[in-house]
Amino acid sequence: MDLNGWEDEAEFASPSGLPPAELAEVLLASTAERSSGVSAAVELLRRSGDWLEVLDAEGFIAIGPPSPRNPEPHPRSVVRWADAVAALAPEGRLTTRADFRRDPRLLRIAASLADGVPIDLAGVLGDLYGEKARLIVAAVSASTQGRFLEYELRLPDGRDAGWTGHLDVGTPYPWPEPEPAVQQPELELFPARVAEERALAWALAHPAPVVTHPLDDPVRAVLDRLRFASGMRGHGLARHFWRSEPVLAGQRVLTESEFVAWAGIEVPGITTAWAHRRICSTRDLADGHATVHWIPVDADVEGFTGEGAEEAGAPSLTIELHHDRPDPRPEPPRTRFTSAPGGWTSVTIGSSVVGVQRSDPQATRIGWVRTDLARPLAFVLDVPLLPTAAVELVLGSTGLPFAP
Repeated sequence: MDLNGWEDEAEFASPSGLPPAELAEVLLASTAERSSGVSAAVELLRRSGDWLEVLDAEGFIAIGPPSPRNPEPHPRSVVRWADAVAALAPEGRLTTRADFRRDPRLLRIAASLADGVPIDLAGVLGDLYGEKARLIVAAVSASTQGRFLEYELRLPDGRDAGWTGHLDVGTPYPWPEPEPAVQQPELELFPARVAEERALAWALAHPAPVVTHPLDDPVRAVLDRLRFASGMRGHGLARHFWRSEPVLAGQRVLTESEFVAWAGIEVPGITTAWAHRRICSTRDLADGHATVHWIPVDADVEGFTGEGAEEAGAPSLTIELHHDRPDPRPEPPRTRFTSAPGGWTSVTIGSSVVGVQRSDPQATRIGWVRTDLARPLAFVLDVPLLPTAAVELVLGSTGLPFAP
């Protein structure tokens, strides 16, 4: 481990074993006298989730005693920023630790602020919004000397004194206060609320029921009551830009043979009520991701946007390499009607347990994993239909790769 030339490596602990709050305090105290970028990076991760605890648990943080040559009132610390970013690669140790609570883009930005780790700002910043965007602006502000206003000093008679002074006027963009929790209204009609409670009770008593076409009434009742996302994908500029952007923007079209060679399975198929073209694409197969699009035959492929997909009901299937590592988090309930990213439930198709989430007012996200394949794969199907119609579309199709 590189400890910046310190000779007492053996005295440094990694992982530190410190509680989360104490770990953050030690890191902030030990970085305060270094560059402002390091302190800003630590503060960014402290405010945006539990990346600091994860980095500590994975051995990317080392905590040591005060320097014997220049004793300080606080421990010293080292964060291996470049190694942590490298571990976000598809086969890296941090790949499965990144999720909606631990955004890998924030870790990349923190590493760049603290240690100059190269970063693609266009790729990282383009679709950030809400609290994450405000945290990044505050972190960049805190890493600069923008709080100091420079002015020229003058002698009593008005002549230039030949030197300047600095006035601390405060951080231009202070750290934002946490956003209040999303409060969704409860149903007002008593009969509707009773029906919802019964549907939820049935779903919790029958986790991941096996479904066939046509759907049973209890399953329909559950799917019909999934509420769409609020405060994330459901509203705002992010949704506007996603709808207006061509679905193949920044993508390389794959031949079906290229897809089969990479994924180890046939190109998935889906049954639509309209004639379509099936197009495989990827930003970079080295990142472990590919997408299958179903685009109407009369549509302009290059200009076909997210809005056009919504209007046509055109689905897309994202496929990525699955890293089967244990998740220490407790398993969430299989059904929740109300959630900020969208209500969800689980069903079983074939022998695959499938997650169903109402990700937008008129869209559904369906996800499952196949670990029985030569290359374990994770599948995410985005369908511009309500959950019941989306699941029926899936059940009416024979080319989707569910486990038999």
